[in-house]
Amino acid sequence: MSMHMAGTGEEGCIDPAQAEQDAVLEEQQRRRDDLAAIREIHRVAEAYNKAVYAVGGIDIDEDPRAVSERQWRVTLRLAAAFIQSGGRMSAAQVRHEWAIEMAREDALNYLPPELLTVYEDLPVAKQLEEQAGLQAMRAATLPRPTIDDHAQLTGVELLHRVHVHDDQIAAVELARRRALRKLRNISTD
Repeated sequence: MSMHMAGTGEEGCIDPAQAEQDAVLEEQQRRRDDLAAIREIHRVAEAYNKAVYAVGGIDIDEDPRAVSERQWRVTLRLAAAFIQSGGRMSAAQVRHEWAIEMAREDALNYLPPELLTVYEDLPVAKQLEEQAGLQAMRAATLPRPTIDDHAQLTGVELLHRVHVHDDQIAAVELARRRALRKLRNISTD
């Protein structure tokens, strides 16, 4: 039986080249989806860490060593669980998931005391950390706002969108503003 079948109507053609191309396209889309999921997990984990450490007065952008490798791995798993739950976790559930993941990371064969502590019995600072982390994770999972008029953004906001979101329209607007500034400087000289 030939791979190419002639005919019209309900008879179909199976083209090996097209099937191979379709398989390649499906694999590329799967990889894109995987990368998008990884980016989202990293974005949510980073938001959580920034918020939790900010409550304690630590800016992890200034001192990235504040978050250990172990804590980063745990936060990535916490972020994945948060995303998988659709963002419906409470601060108590986030704290509980964090404690479980820390115990797994440490390969403990027993439940650590912080896992057995009821959320409401935690010190207020720890409760605030979890609430801040939860709000930051929720904000990180929200879709990015659509900016129709990039001219309304400040230069700093445009730079941020260019570098963080790879926004080509913002890059064009930024280049336009720079060119206008240069033209104004030339005309005043």
